[in-house]
Amino acid sequence: MTLVVYFGQELWDGPRTLKEMLDLRHCPPEVARQIADYPLHLIEVREYPRLERFHSDLRYVFGFLQRDREKDKLYQYVTGNRAAFSHLDGAAYQIIQVMSHSSGLLKEKEEYENEEGEIDMCQALLDMREECISIGKEKGREEGISIGREEGISIGEEEGISIGKQLTKQVFQLWMAGKTEKEIAEICEIPIEEVKDILS
Repeated sequence: MTLVVYFGQELWDGPRTLKEMLDLRHCPPEVARQIADYPLHLIEVREYPRLERFHSDLRYVFGFLQRDREKDKLYQYVTGNRAAFSHLDGAAYQIIQVMSHSSGLLKEKEEYENEEGEIDMCQALLDMREECISIGKEKGREEGISIGREEGISIGEEEGISIGKQLTKQVFQLWMAGKTEKEIAEICEIPIEEVKDILS
């Protein structure tokens, strides 16, 4: 018997029998009836419902992969099975790393490995989680600074425009009142060239 273990993210949508694999549309019916049909023995890792039937690390590999896209459920599952994940076989750890596309898990594999070759995946995941939180905080801080700068520049430009309008108004009022360019420059505390620019 051949057993197919499917690790894909999506549900299996391929053939489930030998005849489904073969294109028998152009085969004469009397020949097609002679072809034996065999089922495809398929285990879909992410959908397998009876994890309790496994009495090895395979139970935890399947359980992990069934939850690897829902981080809260995954965290609960791993912490709920702390004893198993604290002493996970190295091969099981590698399957989880490869099939869940969690490259961060193998980064420092030796750091979490004991003398028997078992991996403390709980600690590896906690460290990875802390690293992700730190990265998130740093990115948030950087984004906050960037947004603050942009808002500050915008506010500064608005205030500058407002001050410029008030200054222009004041220069024209003084000029209309008969003040000289030199007197306007002294009253407004600006260079005489700026007074000339405003009045031109």
